[in-house]
Amino acid sequence: MFLKDFITGILSEPAPKEDFIKPPSQGIRRLFDVVRRDFLKIVLLNLLFLLFCIPLFTIPAAVTAMSKVTMTMFKNPCYYLWEEFITAFKKEFWKATLAGILYYGAISLVLVAFKVYENMALNTPLLYIAVAFSAVCLLLLIFSGFYLFPTIANLNISLFASIKNSVSLAVLCPLRNSVTLVSILVLCLVLENVLPMSLLLVLLIVPAIFNLITTYCASKGIEKYQLGKIEIVSEKQGT
Repeated sequence: MFLKDFITGILSEPAPKEDFIKPPSQGIRRLFDVVRRDFLKIVLLNLLFLLFCIPLFTIPAAVTAMSKVTMTMFKNPCYYLWEEFITAFKKEFWKATLAGILYYGAISLVLVAFKVYENMALNTPLLYIAVAFSAVCLLLLIFSGFYLFPTIANLNISLFASIKNSVSLAVLCPLRNSVTLVSILVLCLVLENVLPMSLLLVLLIVPAIFNLITTYCASKGIEKYQLGKIEIVSEKQGT
C-alpha cells in the first residue's frame, strides 16, 4: 500500500511551487541539474515509455509523449508526469504515428540504398559518390529525428511544418547535432562494454536519458532560430 501511494504521488504530484525554485542553470549544466532533480521521475518516465511501446506501432506516439515530458522538465519544474505524458500521447497519436512511418521508412530506404551502392561500388568505383551521398542523407535524417518528435509534442503546427522545421534545424545546427550524436554513441559503447548488466539500465533509465539529451538539443535549436516565428505551445493550449 505504501509503495503504491509513493509511486502514485510521484506520478501525480508536481514539484514545489516556482517561488521556492532556484533560477534554471544555463548551458549543459541545465541538463545535469534536471537529471539530478528529477532522477526518480526519469526512471518512472522510462518505465512508462516502455509500457506504452509494447504494441510497437505506438512507439512514435510514446517517443512524442516522452519528449513532451522531458521538454517540460527543462521549461518548468512544476509538472504532472502522468498528465503530461498521457495528454501528449492521446493528442498527438495520429500525427506522431504518421511521422514515425515516414521517418523510419525514410531511414530504412536510405540504409538499403547505402548498402546497395556500397556493394555495387566494389565493381564501379564511381558509385562511391552515391555511397557518400547516402551517408550524408542518413546523417541528416538522424539529425532531423532529434527535432521531429519534440517539435510535434511542443509546437502547435502541422506535420508538414514539423518535418520542414526539423530538416531545417538539422542543417542549421550541425555542431550541436554532432555533439549530441557523439554523446549518444559514446553512451552506447559504454553500455555495450558492460553487457549484460546494461540490460537492466535499459529497462530503468537509458531510453529516457537518450531522450533527455536529444530534447535538450532540440529545445536549444528551437529557441535559437524560432523558425517561422512559431510559438511553443503553452500549458493552457496543450490541455
